Amino acid sequence: MYAILTPRKDGVAIDLSARRISQYNAISYNLPYFDKGGIQRAAGDLETWIEIKKGQSEFKQENLLGSCSQGFTSGKAHCVFDENVENGTLVVRFKEPKNKENIAKVYKYTTLWHLQAPDVALGKITSNDERFMYETDVPRTDLVNIAYTLVHEISAAPKLPEGKKVVGKVYNFAIPIAKKFPAGDITISLTDDPPPLVNIALFMEAKNNWELLDTTVNGKKLTAKAPQSGIFSVLSDDK
Repeated sequence: MYAILTPRKDGVAIDLSARRISQYNAISYNLPYFDKGGIQRAAGDLETWIEIKKGQSEFKQENLLGSCSQGFTSGKAHCVFDENVENGTLVVRFKEPKNKENIAKVYKYTTLWHLQAPDVALGKITSNDERFMYETDVPRTDLVNIAYTLVHEISAAPKLPEGKKVVGKVYNFAIPIAKKFPAGDITISLTDDPPPLVNIALFMEAKNNWELLDTTVNGKKLTAKAPQSGIFSVLSDDK
């Protein structure tokens, strides 16, 4: 199981996609964040379980960064959105069917996310822990069209190439649907020295496979040229 967050192009909503969930029968989640006034807000409810139907492999939900109320006169919803949201947390719980002992195991996953406007960030996109960085030098006007980016860690990687394993964390660098982020330089800083023969890798969702990038290793810091945004990790030989 792993969860993917994607920003909406107006920056006031985040889409959640939980994948590889067919072994579970319920999901709950919470998306807490702080507004510009420092007040904690949240989308979702960790205590509300949502049924996962038999054979369902993915769960999707749009989450507004704000609140909406139904109008009494016009009948239209009135929404107030939280502006300038930058950092938040995703907490997801998955529940397995009850076993022979009538016990349903629950698994919990927590990650931090970082929402940015790439033109304001001048093309420098970072994770919340600042160990992932993607830089592009395209004109600022090109970045305005992308609107928003979001980076977060994910709990598991899409199916790895045979003979490979993950070193460190797996990062999802997401942009709004139908947008494309320009090529740039990616840097991943590990907490420990990497093993021999490592590469930064990009998961190409359209092809459903990983692309190993030509990587320079300098101590715990790895750098490479990346063609676009996506899921990134450091892969090494699984020996």
